[in-house]
Amino acid sequence: MKFTIRFAVVLVIIAMIAAIAPKSVQAQGSPNFGLSDADAKLLKDSFSSFKAKSFQMDYTFKVNVTGAPNGDATVDVTGSGPFAFDATKMTPGGGQMAALGGLTFQNVISANVTSAKTTMNSTTEIRIVDGEIYVKGDMATKGKWMKANLADALKTAQSSMTKMNPMMGGAGGVATPSAAGMQAAAMTIFSDPDVQTALAQIPNIPGFIVAKRGADQTVDTVTVATITVTADFTKFAASPAFKSLIKAGLKFQATQKGADPTTVTDDQVTSFATIAQSTLKKGTITLTFLVGAKGEGIRGFGFSVDASVDSSMMTGKTTPINATVDFLIKLSKLDQPVTVDVPAGATDFPMPGASGSTMPQATMEATSAQ
Repeated sequence: MKFTIRFAVVLVIIAMIAAIAPKSVQAQGSPNFGLSDADAKLLKDSFSSFKAKSFQMDYTFKVNVTGAPNGDATVDVTGSGPFAFDATKMTPGGGQMAALGGLTFQNVISANVTSAKTTMNSTTEIRIVDGEIYVKGDMATKGKWMKANLADALKTAQSSMTKMNPMMGGAGGVATPSAAGMQAAAMTIFSDPDVQTALAQIPNIPGFIVAKRGADQTVDTVTVATITVTADFTKFAASPAFKSLIKAGLKFQATQKGADPTTVTDDQVTSFATIAQSTLKKGTITLTFLVGAKGEGIRGFGFSVDASVDSSMMTGKTTPINATVDFLIKLSKLDQPVTVDVPAGATDFPMPGASGSTMPQATMEATSAQ
């Protein structure tokens, strides 16, 4: 359990590094990680040139897990539909929610989830028109259209998350560190010269980050370049910088427990590094960008994860846990008119707080696996 908690802490630290490291990278000249200067410029320019106010989205999301204690599992999700934003329809005086009035959206989502014991299939359609959200799901709403004001629904969701999330003040009366306090502690630890040196070394770890251009493909009649950026965390775990960041993570953990962060020893760091290196057999994260080969801008993006973990320390089994995650979204029909119809006969979602009402819950109507 202690190992799991500490491993989670390190993942949080890596997320913080992602926000801090760019300054160090820029100071070194922002290497292209193997990508040609021309392709690096094509990728950079594609972001600045994307100004589409409407487009069609088609996406896939797949997860495959093998070797887990509860058995193998797969998740397969596909979705499709238009998106549009009209600034002239923003809600006057709506504050942070003002933009919701200008959003028009439609998406049909099909999902298939299988595990060793169950199979679940579901289809859900979501529409957003004039600040209202409409949902129809064969499971979530029993095949009937239901609606709610989008701003009210988001506020309700935010309120629920605030009550449930310990980072936002705790739940059940348990005192927990505030997000601001954790951020302040993290910034203090990351100001350590050794940590700053480690951050500066990250872009130069051999084989850690590799960028390349693959085979071109066609999206909506446009030829697009496929550019990938892959981070191999087994290379990162084997680098000297990893130990410096582990030490920062353990100091951060000690601070959150009210302990003296200077009591973290090199032996503790080495022990954790050894465990991490032996446990992570494979761990790559790849970002994929589909960009117009002739400067037409972003036409798609995604990410994938390929990981293999030696779980013997936690489960006692010699079989590794393998997991792959693949997500890819393609954008087409840029700046073409979008019309989404308001569903007839939609009934209001019962909002929390109303007398005798609760939000509808999706039920897992599982069937035996074939």
